[in-house]
Amino acid sequence: MRFAFTILFLLLVPVTGNAFSCETTDIAERFEKADRVFLIKILETQLEEFPDLDVEEGELDSVRPLSVGYKVLEELKGDPDYRPRLLQLLNFTGIYANLLPGINYVIAVEYPDKAEIDDEQSEWASQFMFVSSCEVLVGYFAEHAEDVSDELDLIRGLANAEKKAD
Repeated sequence: MRFAFTILFLLLVPVTGNAFSCETTDIAERFEKADRVFLIKILETQLEEFPDLDVEEGELDSVRPLSVGYKVLEELKGDPDYRPRLLQLLNFTGIYANLLPGINYVIAVEYPDKAEIDDEQSEWASQFMFVSSCEVLVGYFAEHAEDVSDELDLIRGLANAEKKAD
C-alpha cells in the first residue's frame, strides 16, 4: 500500500512553487541503495492516461503521466532482465519531467514491493517504475560524455567493485 500512496502522493502534490528534494545527492550512496542501475538512452516519450482515481475534481488537471521508451546501453547493477516501463510526470511547469529523447542517463531504481500492490490504482501504477530527478545519477548527450567522465568512472568503479564482491 505504501507504493500506491507514494505514487498518488507524487501525483497529487501541488506543482506551483514546490520542489521536492532527494534523500541524498551522493552518487555512491544512491548507487548503493538502488537495486538496479543501468545506463540508458531515451528513445521516445508518450503521454499516458490516468486510471479513474479517487481524487477531487481538478486535482490532476495540470499533471499527465509520461511513459518513457529507452534502450539499455550498459548494465551496471541488478537483474538485467528487469526492464520496467519508466514513468515520469509532466506538468505545465516541467518540475517532474526530466527524461528527454536523445539523452543518455544513468538511472538507479529500487524494485517495487509487489506485496504492497493491492488495489486497482496500485495495479496501474505497478506497470511503471516512477522516475524523478532523484533516480537519475547522471545525464548527458552522448557526444559530451567526457563532461561527465568523472561521474561515469565513479559509477563504473562501484559496479565493478560490487561484481567482484559477488
